[in-house]
Amino acid sequence: MNNLYLTFADFKKTKRSGKSFFLGPWFNENKIFLGKKSLDYHWLNLNKIEKDYRYLYRLKKKIFIYLTKKLNKYHSLNYSNQSWSIVIEPFLQMYLTILFDRWEIISNLNNKRRYNVNFYKFNEKQNDFKDTEDLINRSFQDHWNHCLFQDIFLFKKLKNIRIRNSKRSLIGKKKFIDDQTVNSFKEKLIESIINFTCIFKKKFDLFFFDHSFSKKFFFKIHIINKSFPYFNNKIPKLKFNYSLSKKNIQLRENIFIDYRINKKDLFENFFVNKFKKDIPTFLIEDFKLINSQINKFDIKPKFIFSQHNHWYNQIFKTWLANKVSNGSKLIIMEHGGSFPYRYPYFNFEEDMSDYLIKWFKPMHKKHYQISGFQIYKNNLITEGNSEQEFLDRKNCTVIYDRFFNYTLTIPQPVTGSDYIAFNNLKDFERNLNEDIKKILKIKFHPTDYKNMMSVKKIFSKYKEKEKNIANSFKKSRFIICFYPETTFSEAISLNIPTVLFFPKGVYKIDQKTKKLVNSLKRSKIIFDNPKKMADHINLYWKNPFKWWHDRNTIKSINFFKKEALGISKQNTLEDKWKNFFNKIKFKNEYR
Repeated sequence: MNNLYLTFADFKKTKRSGKSFFLGPWFNENKIFLGKKSLDYHWLNLNKIEKDYRYLYRLKKKIFIYLTKKLNKYHSLNYSNQSWSIVIEPFLQMYLTILFDRWEIISNLNNKRRYNVNFYKFNEKQNDFKDTEDLINRSFQDHWNHCLFQDIFLFKKLKNIRIRNSKRSLIGKKKFIDDQTVNSFKEKLIESIINFTCIFKKKFDLFFFDHSFSKKFFFKIHIINKSFPYFNNKIPKLKFNYSLSKKNIQLRENIFIDYRINKKDLFENFFVNKFKKDIPTFLIEDFKLINSQINKFDIKPKFIFSQHNHWYNQIFKTWLANKVSNGSKLIIMEHGGSFPYRYPYFNFEEDMSDYLIKWFKPMHKKHYQISGFQIYKNNLITEGNSEQEFLDRKNCTVIYDRFFNYTLTIPQPVTGSDYIAFNNLKDFERNLNEDIKKILKIKFHPTDYKNMMSVKKIFSKYKEKEKNIANSFKKSRFIICFYPETTFSEAISLNIPTVLFFPKGVYKIDQKTKKLVNSLKRSKIIFDNPKKMADHINLYWKNPFKWWHDRNTIKSINFFKKEALGISKQNTLEDKWKNFFNKIKFKNEYR
């Protein structure tokens, strides 16, 4: 009988004999890709992604609407869908996507072939999630996914699967990156003075919980708005720790007692039965405890701004939902950007916000285009740079994407994309001239400490040791971005000769960007063939400005800056924020 390994940890832990198969295209840490031995991955089919996204969107909406009514009743609240979206999302959509992906992987098994499958012992508390970030961390771990696969096998009761129960367990490890910034004495003094003033002031027009502005620009936009700044984003009252309460199983059963499952939909049946056990305690058992703590932070802002924390910071999200329920308006600021996704996280940011500030031009009624602070600043400081300054630079730098063994969301590259990206990188490197290979640098994502281990080893001689990407940019004559996101925008804003490798089927962007993409392709900025991209670098390496300063190339660059970055000569960044403040104030006063 065939051996089917559900995860790589399973493969490493087992004494192997007989024919081996792998449930997905995972690759290991020993320079060996297992893609050729693995079963076909379902979401490498773009037509299936389109169909599944629509299905998941409908199912998520059904569960969300049901859950909000039940939670309002249980907690004696009258929260709107917007407030509950702030609390529940993006946990619900990520959890739903993860379970559906793993379900479909197993559904893709050949039912005519018989398999031995190893089952291990697991601690049930591994599904006690403190917040969305906790879910994300666990979803990348072999032992957590192996347990999930076991649950799906038990639910499906497949006849061609022979379970081999092990007395051992798969052990998972966590890694955390602590990023702490140190302020100067002058900055600390200014913060202390303003924070002291904030003790006595409760009402604010604007409250930026997190942002990426410089201190100078932060003050400037408050002056523009004629408002007093709340300077402190390190709020102790929104950073308390608590121990997760024991789950009330009967209560959870009661919450879902009226939920109508489509009996023909086996996945929905599986999901609901698992979700009611795994719903985080911050929604049920610990909700009142969290609310009693956050009420101590009693300020009353008209407009609350968030850049990152509405994704992961559950304490802040609970406080935010309460404030929105009491009349505050939520404004989300995009923390990075380039081309908008075709499948944009089920539009959860649009659902939870009153306004969504985007780098790209508006594609939704809640969108408002303002370029990122650093992007705008980059564009200003590089306008006068000479060609010789760039020609003196030595490096040809590849910015490589990060990949995960397990799919987390549909917008991001799915499982198996790493194998495609690896082969494209090999083809690109193989076709570069030897003199360029000598100064080639590959910048890997700083958080990719495990999954890209094999790639790093194979291309170790090219590895960029510089940790700060801004310093890598400063040393580069040519930038090659291997994914269409923030780093591409940053390189363009710095006016560094840049190309983007955009493989078909890996990155799924909105069809409304087709005109922009075609313009960049015609100007040889976007490539989908690694050999042609290498040929382009070879041709223009000695003087990339013969191409970069060509009239058609400049036209495409300016088109991208206007469409995707909100940069134009007509309006300064200050002007755009002033116009935005005028808009939200007018709507708020005359609603």
